[in-house]
Amino acid sequence: MRSELNENLGKYPYIEKHYAKYIDKFTRRNHPLINLLTNDRRFLKNFDEILYKLDKINNLSHLIKKSKNPDAFWSIISEMKVFADLKENVDGMSIIIPKNSSPDFKIRKSNLEITIEVKRLSDKYDAEIRKSLTHSPIVLEIDDISTIRNATTKSINGKQYIHSSAHLFVFEASGMDEDEFEVTFYSHHGLFYEKDENGQFLYAMISGVVGIFEGQTTLSVEDLENIKIRAVKGPRRIYFENPNASKKIPQQVLKEIGFQIFKP
Repeated sequence: MRSELNENLGKYPYIEKHYAKYIDKFTRRNHPLINLLTNDRRFLKNFDEILYKLDKINNLSHLIKKSKNPDAFWSIISEMKVFADLKENVDGMSIIIPKNSSPDFKIRKSNLEITIEVKRLSDKYDAEIRKSLTHSPIVLEIDDISTIRNATTKSINGKQYIHSSAHLFVFEASGMDEDEFEVTFYSHHGLFYEKDENGQFLYAMISGVVGIFEGQTTLSVEDLENIKIRAVKGPRRIYFENPNASKKIPQQVLKEIGFQIFKP
């Protein structure tokens, strides 16, 4: 098996560069990368491209080290993907190595510093289906709104932000859509409007939230014999502005970074 892993690893130079020395340990720990090296060429190609984009970034080794933990691997991959996607559209960026609790990284655009916390929202519906195969024939109702809310409040309560900077949450939101984010942040009990006992907005430190949603396939139907499937558009990066934020990010800056502005 090791020879097969080495052969596959050699096809992806940047994965090999950063992970080859861990392969023996990963094999013993049943690390996700081992399964990917034998079964998922599409992911490996994309992951290699991400590492290529980040190869010269200071402190990339910090993320590589964190991704050695099998339970943290997919969350770190989400951080890398967001980091790589933003790289072309910002003036500077750096990975934050925390002393205590902190955001994942910071970017600079038009002389504005923005800290970013990335959250990977797992596909709970898919997870429940898998669980039902062995535990129960009934799939429970999935509450993605609670998932978004809990991820946000846990991060803020854990002080994963910097008071002096504008702050963004970026959610990799596979299987979700804008409606769930609108309810979470803008509804009557939405997080952007929650206040403390002194009447101060509890989440004013959040400038806004970005949801990265799956692409959409569009259809063009002229008649029953002329149905055209257009290319998938995506992913969609939708920015949900906090109207009560203490630090606003200009819309022009957001658009230059590559975010679409959500209008509630």
